[in-house]
Amino acid sequence: MASPRNISSYRCVKDGWKTLDLSNQKLLVIPPAIFEHIDLERLDLQDNNICTAVVPREAANLASLVILDLGNNTNLGHLPRQIGLLAKLRELRVQRCGIEKLPEELYNLQTLEVLVAPGNKITTLSEDVDKLYNLKEIWLGENEIESLPGTLCMLSNLQTLSLYKNKLSSLPPGIANLQSLKMLSIQSNRFTSLPADICKLCHLQVLHVGDNVIHELPENITKLTKLRVLSISASHFKVFPAQVLHLWALEELYMGRWSGPGRRSFVPKDIAMLRNLKRLAVDVCGLEALPDGVGALTKLEYLSLSYNRLSYLPPQILTLTNLKVLKLKNNGITSLPPAMHRLTNIEQIDVSGNPLTYPPAEVLNGGVADIMAFLTEEARLERIRREREDREFSRLMNALSAEVERAEWRWIGRELGLTDLELHAIQENAQDNLQEQTYRVLMTWREQAGECATLDRLVEHLRSIRLHHLAETLQDMRE
Repeated sequence: MASPRNISSYRCVKDGWKTLDLSNQKLLVIPPAIFEHIDLERLDLQDNNICTAVVPREAANLASLVILDLGNNTNLGHLPRQIGLLAKLRELRVQRCGIEKLPEELYNLQTLEVLVAPGNKITTLSEDVDKLYNLKEIWLGENEIESLPGTLCMLSNLQTLSLYKNKLSSLPPGIANLQSLKMLSIQSNRFTSLPADICKLCHLQVLHVGDNVIHELPENITKLTKLRVLSISASHFKVFPAQVLHLWALEELYMGRWSGPGRRSFVPKDIAMLRNLKRLAVDVCGLEALPDGVGALTKLEYLSLSYNRLSYLPPQILTLTNLKVLKLKNNGITSLPPAMHRLTNIEQIDVSGNPLTYPPAEVLNGGVADIMAFLTEEARLERIRREREDREFSRLMNALSAEVERAEWRWIGRELGLTDLELHAIQENAQDNLQEQTYRVLMTWREQAGECATLDRLVEHLRSIRLHHLAETLQDMRE
């Protein structure tokens, strides 16, 4: 524990400030010797057990203090009135200190730029908040605030306003005056609709509005042309808000835990319009598949699809070669395809809570490196097997083509789904060579049908057009 005799040993220069770092020292009181260091610019007292009742009046001696961190002193209860004497204070951190009210003296700190006070019991802000005209950041999440003073909207320098997990149902009418605002967080409150004036915050880059009982977004949200981050998780939309697809600057979209009736189709088919997306989270939505548009989000680096109903890895994911983090926790996926080895930039995969049988458990337990190495080797072996199968298929088709009569090759082509235009092109390119024409028909079908183009399926097609002799010939060749 720090004591008056060794206070000086905790001095340092941190981020260019003359600092006294007494964080996490199990302090119950503030050692009086601190107040002899009148040149201090930064004082860190976070993560102790300091009580306000024993904060001495000499705190006012720290007239040069610029940064004061009292965070996570859970028994602090309230700030001393002397806080208002710290005339040069720019940053005050009092998160999780059990504070119920900010002292009136705090509003005399005209140099204050950053106020960090989440996780307290604050119920209101004073009308005098406009005196803090240099404020750039207000962090008041996880409090009990029910309303905000209109004077808040006079803070023309404010860039960050974090009010998540309070009891707010509205914002002050003048919210549009905060033209410097870049981040607004009002998630987990009591909003039933979003104020249209939010759409006038033309410099807004980050907007968190999820976990409110909102049923739609304002139509003019598309005017937020600089918006990069949007969280609408745990909302109550009846349909996906199509306006979001026109926020083309978006880089991060969080829309999990949607409470609407059509949530299984919550990812819109046109999501590819958000071509700048780097992070996408769609958790707890009952998803069973993804639209093809997801595969076009080639800038994606983070994708979370946890707690859904996926029974297989959506193939669209395999095209996301910039992906670094993939979260698939608690779905119904039984295997990971070898083609997943194409995700060469992957750094984290979470497939916990899935009934996976492939790759084997020992590979999964080895982490990302082991999983990707296993899938890479499996893909190599699959490629060798496929090449061997292709060679054998080509040999059999060449041999079968020699048994086809002139009238039969078009019947076969049409049965296999080729168009007359395709058949004409094959005839022209094969220079009317019957065996070559038939061979190209069969190989075109193989290319178009992919894994469905099996020998057994070909036998069925031949029998369906009564070319039983060719079906029998193919069976004999296989044996």
